[in-house]
Amino acid sequence: MNIADQQRPSIRRQGHALPLTAYAFLTTVVTWPVVPRFFTHIPGGGDAAWFLWQLWWFKHALLDLRQLPYRTDLIYYPLTDVPVTSQTPFNEFLTMPLQVAIGLVPLYNVLFLLSFVLSGYFTYLLGMALVRRRSVAFVGGVIFAFCAYRGMRGLGHLSLLTTEWMPLALLLAIQCWRRPTWQRGAATGIATAL
Repeated sequence: MNIADQQRPSIRRQGHALPLTAYAFLTTVVTWPVVPRFFTHIPGGGDAAWFLWQLWWFKHALLDLRQLPYRTDLIYYPLTDVPVTSQTPFNEFLTMPLQVAIGLVPLYNVLFLLSFVLSGYFTYLLGMALVRRRSVAFVGGVIFAFCAYRGMRGLGHLSLLTTEWMPLALLLAIQCWRRPTWQRGAATGIATAL
């Protein structure tokens, strides 16, 4: 094995670490002051509190009350048995263990910040699959992750902010189209469902 072959894995890792780090840095700058207020505040107003409540209710209903989280009498008094819609069921289900471990406000902020980082990174990977130029792929990731729509909607609508799955689904669909396997098809279906 020659030296060039031994260096390839680190170059591949570096190819992922650099854009991830850059998107994390840009997310910190663009969303300032979320990071210094990580444990005490959630970004945005209006419906942000509703999404925070939905994260809490989903966990509370399933783990504490041992019931389905789609009805409650805790809101809209004097109505009882109010239907509750889940706009981000994947986030709510996946984050239940984290909610217990780190708390509700930090959990919301993790989802908020990760949506920017992963939207940029998955768009970067999609760009690399299409144009194979790091600079173009990186700029595409920046444009998608920090576009005006995400900036405006992200300050109160967690369901509209979680766009990271769209470029991932497109990337997996392209990979499945180029080299179809049942695993790639399943991954594409899962990413599309998210």
